[in-house]
Amino acid sequence: MRNGESRRVFVVGAGMSCEVGAPAVRRLLPSILESVGRKSILRTYLKRKASSNVEKVLGDLDDPRIWSSDLTRSEHKRVRAQLLCGIVRVFDKAYYEHLRRHFGLRRQDDPYYSDVRDYRVGEKVGKQHGLPFNGSTWTPEARKQLARERVRLRDRKCLDEVLPPLDWELLPVARAVGRRVAWQAWSGGLESLNVSRSPTAKPTRKQLAKASQILLDARGDRLDPYHLLVALLRPGDTIITLNYDLFLDRALFERLGDPVTPAFAVGYGSTFIGVRTCNEHPYETWNGFRGWRTSASTEDDDAVVVLKLHGGIDWLQCPSCHRGYCTPGTPGSCRAIRQMLIEDKRLSDCQPCCSRYDPRALEPCLVAPEPRKQIATPSLSDIWDFAQRRLENASELIFVGCALGSADNHVRKLIGQACASARPRLLVVNRDLGMQLQRRYRTLAEILKIAPAFWRPGNRTVQPTASAWLVERFLEAQGPAKRPIRQTPRANTRCTRRPPVRH
Repeated sequence: MRNGESRRVFVVGAGMSCEVGAPAVRRLLPSILESVGRKSILRTYLKRKASSNVEKVLGDLDDPRIWSSDLTRSEHKRVRAQLLCGIVRVFDKAYYEHLRRHFGLRRQDDPYYSDVRDYRVGEKVGKQHGLPFNGSTWTPEARKQLARERVRLRDRKCLDEVLPPLDWELLPVARAVGRRVAWQAWSGGLESLNVSRSPTAKPTRKQLAKASQILLDARGDRLDPYHLLVALLRPGDTIITLNYDLFLDRALFERLGDPVTPAFAVGYGSTFIGVRTCNEHPYETWNGFRGWRTSASTEDDDAVVVLKLHGGIDWLQCPSCHRGYCTPGTPGSCRAIRQMLIEDKRLSDCQPCCSRYDPRALEPCLVAPEPRKQIATPSLSDIWDFAQRRLENASELIFVGCALGSADNHVRKLIGQACASARPRLLVVNRDLGMQLQRRYRTLAEILKIAPAFWRPGNRTVQPTASAWLVERFLEAQGPAKRPIRQTPRANTRCTRRPPVRH
């Protein structure tokens, strides 16, 4: 980070993911129970505990002093596995439902599913010619047949293929408003503005600002705020997220594929075993996404760092050595990932982490909101240490969709200790700015000896959501608007909207 530049730290909570269809915390446990059988041991355990807070239940299952009085060791293993897999299933469903409704993508468009189909084609052709699957001793005829079969599999759509051919600077806005709105705006006048992607002609700043305004005016009541957040990032920014989902990861990966300036890389504060990060070496060290310029590094001080304090649904861990795995941008326990891990083990008998490695035993790497000292996974401990270092140098703290409730006491403590001498600016963006939430942030501000600011839109009929704030910030960055920004009317419900990472 160059001297004189601000170091921004975004703290992203569940409120931001609720805007794209993820369930709120209070709805997460009922959603999990809907996905398990009526006689499952998890349902029986929760009925006996009479708890509706998934974070508390997960925390209790990680504390032997609590669960040992109600469960045997074997029962505890089954209950915890059902709960973790249930969390992944719920967010997995919300993630792919968002991709379907917002972009028109299918689950089969995921690259991991394409790799599984590639496995099957390779096995089929190998059996026909009596050759092993690895292809090292294949005849030219077998290689030609495999190439023909693979061509038939290339029907997977990428996100940018379902959007208009807009300039690179406008793609985040098109991704934010979605496929249908973007094409309607394109046929309704955008195409005539000369803002299409061209290797020779570059749209002017005025044309880009006008096109952004048209797209955001036509957005309706649904917007993916993560794509706008990623478009506003600068090298050296930090995002601390308390969410398990993949909406942020998807937006980051798509933006890093755009040749824009300034280019940056994305680091995750720790290293993982990357599953199928490249076909030649399926288990390479993975620590984040590189930018489109190969000179960018995820370890640079100018890299954008994403710190998932509670883990993510695309993370797995070995129960024996607690080594972390990452399946970038795809839920780690989905059928395609499991099939790939089993096939890799069967074909090469590899052991990427320890001698007791078993692909069927890998479990989701998710933890309850708790202090780092109770986290056994080394990758998560490294992330907490990295978060403290970034917070110590923060000049601005921006809380987006984070209620900072009682379950987030560990985050308050981390920020209070790390930022005590930095005295950063503090901005809060939240749908609910009631007295209770303001009191929590004023308590944190007193520890930091600063005054908090609570963002409110100029139009008082509009809720102060993450989407509204990001739209305002994005248009400010594009240039002064020529006319008032059309705002989305206030909804009747609070964060209960129904659902509308090399990808």
